[in-house]
Amino acid sequence: QEVSDRLASLSALVPGMLYQMRVAPDGSTSVPYASAGISDLFGFTPEQVAEDATAMWQRVDPADAPVAQESMTEAVRSGTRWHQRLRMRNGAGETRWFLTDATTEADPPDGVMLHGLLTDVTDEVEVAEQMRISASVFASTRDGIIIMSPDGTILDVNPGFVALTGYTSDDVRGRTLEILGSGL
Repeated sequence: QEVSDRLASLSALVPGMLYQMRVAPDGSTSVPYASAGISDLFGFTPEQVAEDATAMWQRVDPADAPVAQESMTEAVRSGTRWHQRLRMRNGAGETRWFLTDATTEADPPDGVMLHGLLTDVTDEVEVAEQMRISASVFASTRDGIIIMSPDGTILDVNPGFVALTGYTSDDVRGRTLEILGSGL
C-alpha cells in the first residue's frame, strides 16, 4: 500500500498523465493504470478507461488516428519505444497537441504493455509554428533584415540584406553595424 500511495503522490506532480496501456493480441487496448492527470487532460477518471480504452481513442483527431494506431502497432510488434505526437480533444472539447512516449514490455500470454507519459505540447507546437512562419518571412522578404545581439553584434542577415548591400552573411556575421558605414 505504501508503494502505491507513493506512486500516486509522485504521479500527481507529473505534468500530463502517466499510464500503462495493455495491447491484447487482437489489438484491443485497456488502461490498467492512469494517473490522476487523466482527469485534468480529458475529464475521465482512471476507472473509466481501465477496462476499455475506446473513449481515449475516440479523442484522437480523425486525421491523426491512423498514424497513431499504426505507430503504436509497430512499436508493439517490434518491442520498441512508442513516441508519437498527435492531436486529441481535451475534456473541454478543444483540439490540443499531445506527445506520448512509452516503452514496451511483453505481457504474457501474448499481449504487450506500454508504460508511458502523455503530455499536452500545444504551446511548444504553436511556438515552433510561429518560428517557422517567422523564418519564412525572414528568408523571403526583399527588405533587408539584420538580427543582432543585445551588444550590437550581427548574428544573421537575410537574403534581402545581401541583395541591398552586397555584403554576404559571412562578411557581416560577428561584426557590428559600423561595418555599414566603414567605406568598405
